[in-house]
Amino acid sequence: MQVYMDDQTLELEVSTIGDAIEEASDLAGKFGRIVVDVKLNDEPMEGEVLEAVMSRIAADGDVLKMETADTVELAVEVLNQMRGQINEIQRIQQEAADLLQQDQASEALGLIGELTQCWLWVQQGVSQSSSLMGLRLDELKVGEESVEKYAATLLKQLSELKELIINQDMVAMADVLAYEWPEVAAKWDELIVGLINEIQEETAE
Repeated sequence: MQVYMDDQTLELEVSTIGDAIEEASDLAGKFGRIVVDVKLNDEPMEGEVLEAVMSRIAADGDVLKMETADTVELAVEVLNQMRGQINEIQRIQQEAADLLQQDQASEALGLIGELTQCWLWVQQGVSQSSSLMGLRLDELKVGEESVEKYAATLLKQLSELKELIINQDMVAMADVLAYEWPEVAAKWDELIVGLINEIQEETAE
């Protein structure tokens, strides 16, 4: 099997596709990089497709190509994308609140479903970026609160919003979206800026 990482040939003594990827990942990690793209015989490998080939015995004709990215740059890029997601969240929250105040509950509930998914993406992006940098959410603080506490609070607030939907309390839902959730979005934006600064400061040392 021929193995390439960032167009450079790797000489690896491995038996399976998974072994090759793991060894390449370990090598990339020593240089502060992470494997972000895998192709086997020019076919993209990700998700369940990647999992399925990990245990496959490598054949002589196989060509495995991997691309890497700088770990710090990738983490910061993801976090900046999450800041963009929060801007979208603020727009959706206000639009949903306006619709509820106009008695357009059906349209508002559709947006709230979208809003919930956006918030879960933000939480996941923050968690993955922190993990990528080896930062523990329970130890990392922004201001006086740990990132883990921010995440727990967000899940609690989403659960409370779900209760309002179940109880069909549209008035309370409109008030929460209009007056409470903007502060939630602002706090998470502040958290993400703090994380970016923390990552950049640690890597500058």
